[in-house]
Amino acid sequence: MGHTNAPTMVTSMWTITGVALLFILLRLFMKWRYGKKIGCDDGLITFSWGLLVVYTAFIHMATKHGLGYHIVDIPDDDLPIALKYLTIAEFFAVLALQISKTSFAVTLLRLAGRSWHNWLLWGIIITLNVVMGFDAIEIFASCTPVAKIWRPLLAGSCWDPRVIIDVSIFAGAYSGVMDLILAGFPIVLLWPLRIERKEKIGVSVAMSLGVFAGIAAFIKTSYLPDIGRWQDVTYSCYVLIIWAAAEVAITIVATSIPYLRLAFKDPRHRSRGYQMDDEVHMDNVIPDSKITYTASTTENMAAPIPAIARKEPSNRERNTEPVVHVQDSWNNYPAKMNSLD
Repeated sequence: MGHTNAPTMVTSMWTITGVALLFILLRLFMKWRYGKKIGCDDGLITFSWGLLVVYTAFIHMATKHGLGYHIVDIPDDDLPIALKYLTIAEFFAVLALQISKTSFAVTLLRLAGRSWHNWLLWGIIITLNVVMGFDAIEIFASCTPVAKIWRPLLAGSCWDPRVIIDVSIFAGAYSGVMDLILAGFPIVLLWPLRIERKEKIGVSVAMSLGVFAGIAAFIKTSYLPDIGRWQDVTYSCYVLIIWAAAEVAITIVATSIPYLRLAFKDPRHRSRGYQMDDEVHMDNVIPDSKITYTASTTENMAAPIPAIARKEPSNRERNTEPVVHVQDSWNNYPAKMNSLD
C-alpha cells in the first residue's frame, strides 16, 4: 500500500493517552498523600480514561486493516473491517468525552454553595449527557442493519448522511460551550471571597483550564462539515480522530491539575495535614465578612476566632504575647473546610 497517516494516528493517540494516565495517577497520589478520600468524580475521570484507551485501541486495530491509507489502496477484504473498528471507536470516543466532562461538573457540584449553583450544574450534567448520549446512540442507530454502516452494499436503509453530520456538529458545539461555562464557574465560586487577590487568581486559573478542552472541542467540530466532502475518508479522517482523543485527554489533564497545586504549597501546611478542601471548599466561608480575626500566633491557629469573642488580655499578657491581625485566607479555615469527602 502507498502513503499512510496510520503511524501519525497511532503515535499521537497512544502518547495522548499516556499523558492523560500520568495526570490521573498524579491526581490520585496527591489525594492519597494529603488525606483526601477518592470521590465519585475521581471514579468518573478514571472511567473516561479507560474509554479513551478502548477508543485508541480500536483505532490502532483499524490501522492494521487500512485506516490511514488511501481508500483505493486498501484491500476489499480489509476495508469493511477497518470501517467497523472505526465506527466502534467513535462510539467509545463520544462516551469518553461525555464522562470526562461530567466528572468535572460533579467536582464543581460538590463545591457549590448556593442553590442556583446546584441548579445550573445539574442542568449542565443532564443536558450534556442527553446530547452526547444521543450522539453516541445515533452512530449505530443510523443504519438498519447496523452492519450496513461498514458494508454499504448490504440490503437495508440508512439516515441521510447530512442528518448524522448535523447531529455530530451540534453535539460537538454544545460540548465546547459547556466546557467554557464549567471553566468559568470556579471564578463565580471564588470571586466573592475576601482573600488575597493573588491566591484567588491562582486557584481560579488552576480550576479553569477546562477552557482548553472547549477549544479542542471547537477545533474538532470544525472538521465535521468536511466529512461529507471527503472522497478519501480513510486517509483524510486522521486529524478528526486525533482531535477527538486530544479533547478527552485535555479534559482529564485540566481537571487533574488543581490537585497538583498541593505539591507547591507551603511545607508548614503539608505538615499540618493541609488538604485540597482547605483551598477550594467554600460552603462554610462567608463572603465579605467584616469580622477581624486575631490570634496569638498564626502558626498554631486551628480556626479563626472573632476579636470580640476573645478575653481581653492583661497588661502582662499584652507585653509577652502580642496580638496579630491576620488577613482572610483559606488557610484560616482548615477546621471548617474539611467536609468535602
